[in-house]
Amino acid sequence: MKILVIFTGGTIGSAVSEGYISPDSKCPYKLIESYKCQEISQKWDVDFETYTPYTLLSEDLTGEYLARLGTCVKENLHKEYDGIIVAHGTDTLQYSAAMVGYVTGNSSIPVVFVSSNYVLEDKRANGLCNFICAVEFIKEKRGEGTFISYRNLDGITYMHRAFAVLPHLPYSDEVFSIGNQYYGKYMTQAWQKEENQISQDKLWQFEKNAEYHLKDTCKPVEKLPAKWKSGILRIFPYPGMEYPRIEPFVRAVLLDTYHSGTLCTAAPDMERFFEEAERRGIPVYITGANTETDYASFQKFESKNVHVLRNLSPVAAYVKLWLALEEDKNDLAQSMKSL
Repeated sequence: MKILVIFTGGTIGSAVSEGYISPDSKCPYKLIESYKCQEISQKWDVDFETYTPYTLLSEDLTGEYLARLGTCVKENLHKEYDGIIVAHGTDTLQYSAAMVGYVTGNSSIPVVFVSSNYVLEDKRANGLCNFICAVEFIKEKRGEGTFISYRNLDGITYMHRAFAVLPHLPYSDEVFSIGNQYYGKYMTQAWQKEENQISQDKLWQFEKNAEYHLKDTCKPVEKLPAKWKSGILRIFPYPGMEYPRIEPFVRAVLLDTYHSGTLCTAAPDMERFFEEAERRGIPVYITGANTETDYASFQKFESKNVHVLRNLSPVAAYVKLWLALEEDKNDLAQSMKSL
């Protein structure tokens, strides 16, 4: 069994020095050595190979680094690896995972992203646990394509499809999927709840989510970001909002919605915004809408240059749009459908 571990920095690859968290070149080795010290590691004979395409705190992620990571994964997909683990920071974990998910497609060897909420030396850190579950997931051949392995505060490590993961909530490092559509989970912490005791023999056992019903269809894309920025104007709704002016560098607009898939249509400059986008041939995409009945506010967008992306994480929608802009600038709508 051979697994490639790609280290990119982030908290899982950092240490505390003089009161600040910063990347530490020794941390990658600590993670693998810590795994080898665990009893569960004796179940399988795993040969780890490592590679570091770059090292940075993930809040500094740009198109340049997304392209480096995507290229690194693509170049190693068809080598003699049973899977790939990407150690990444939590801040932009979802963006990199979504990008790699679209680059690899859903029929590749498993690529599992892991991160840590605290530096590995901290007893509260979930980084080692996330790594263990990623290794187990690959060894047991539980799925193909790109995933995120992450233990939430409930002591369960969830396996998420990369395109289904939601942005972090403010002040929280927990990871969730749209509609609670996580792919599966590992019981990684024994605890007593009422009269139900989770026994130790249940730990590290994978359980597929019986409610999971997302479409696992995604063809790999060829082109990666060519610039450090996307050229996408992303707008979030809020009471009393103002629609901004569209700057010359904008290639597309992504409108986020409220939780129910609604948008602010009462803003006095809304008409001006959409007319300007249509006049300049700039497509507008709406993310956060589901497949159920739309609210009446959507009627104001029906005749506009607007496309609705349904049942897709806002993070994945952003990355999908960015890659589509790189893939085919002449027929963006078709590129968005094919991704």
